Amino acid sequence: MVQITFDNGIAIASFKNVTRFNYVISQEVKDQLNTVMKKQGAKLIFNMQGLDFIDSSAIGTIISVLKSAKEFQGTFCLCNLSPEVYDLLEVMQLQTVFEIYPTLEEALSKV
Repeated sequence: MVQITFDNGIAIASFKNVTRFNYVISQEVKDQLNTVMKKQGAKLIFNMQGLDFIDSSAIGTIISVLKSAKEFQGTFCLCNLSPEVYDLLEVMQLQTVFEIYPTLEEALSKV
């Protein structure tokens, strides 16, 4: 499902062989990401490469993780959003709520 790797202390969450982030997997993803974020000062990059669809439960998941980041003085950002996913965040006016980077490399350099 979601693989979490580390680069210089920064957690990177990435999907493997998943193109749809929906209610079927959202609770498991939420649990995994919140486990990382509930450590004081944690840094997490959610690499959304390969996703071409997210639903409202996926939006709820990433909002939950952002709240955990704020609660524990951590950093949470998104990268590699497909045009479809970015457009959805824009329609929902969430593109200003999240830190969003075009590439993983840029996210790593900014976090």
